[in-house]
Amino acid sequence: MKNYGLACPAHRDSLLARARANRNGLKLEPGETMGDVRLFRLEPGRRDTELEGVEGPPAC
Repeated sequence: MKNYGLACPAHRDSLLARARANRNGLKLEPGETMGDVRLFRLEPGRRDTELEGVEGPPAC
């Protein structure tokens, strides 16, 4: 499952930090995995697997 959120450039870093903190607080079931929280620029006509990552602040 993938989750998405939208943010303007002025708020993206703080929202990314909050998303990472929320992710770190989740408890996974045995055998369950979760990837890193990352930023992507949405582009019309491109699927999620075709999007390029956007540089954000480093993960803590």
